[in-house]
Amino acid sequence: DGDSDGDSDGDSDGDVLEVDGLEAGGFFRSRSTQAGEHILVLALPKATDSNLAVLTRPNTGRSGLEEDWRDVHRKYSRVVPHESARAAWSAAHDAAKHQGLGGRLTRVQLLTGSTLPMLPVLEEIVKKYAGALTKRDAAIAAVRVQLGGKRLLGVRFAGGLMEELKQELLAFNLARGSVGLKLITEPPSPVDARALARALRPPTTIHSFFGVPPAPGARRGDGGAGSVLNARQRGV
Repeated sequence: DGDSDGDSDGDSDGDVLEVDGLEAGGFFRSRSTQAGEHILVLALPKATDSNLAVLTRPNTGRSGLEEDWRDVHRKYSRVVPHESARAAWSAAHDAAKHQGLGGRLTRVQLLTGSTLPMLPVLEEIVKKYAGALTKRDAAIAAVRVQLGGKRLLGVRFAGGLMEELKQELLAFNLARGSVGLKLITEPPSPVDARALARALRPPTTIHSFFGVPPAPGARRGDGGAGSVLNARQRGV
């Protein structure tokens, strides 16, 4: 394909290949193809171990795994000069914005509001169409989305099943005896007199328990030793 394999030493078109005998990194293109295309990576020496390379891809960003430079040169060929990688890198980066080609940007169908009562309906619909759904669409999950200064919290649901969901929710509401968004107001329950008296009753103290009046100057609820002694002398 006319690209240098990076096996030569020295500089090429101003691109430094090595510094003090160590790999300086740069742009690399995969020797094999995926879906008919070569994959670009930016390989740079790891800060704490120059024998390892940190790889960054235009579609997924920086990789959490490092590779030995020998493996990098075995799987990739160096792109020289580096500037020649700009167009292909930018094209791969822009293409990966879409859900089908990398997933950096994803279109989300979000159900907001009171979603807890409808979870059984969502699960039944997903189970019904499980064979036609992707793994992502088949997973019902809570999602938080930031739209400018507004934050939305809801349940992710497959957009292609919205019409089915509307019909199922209508049947669900009819089965529960309601039509649409009907608000039911229940009358208040009568007050339980015994429960009210128990709630308003003062807390039990050592004086009220033994029936001993508090000593002069004692605070309410003070269970001093004098009060206990008086209670014992009375034979309590």
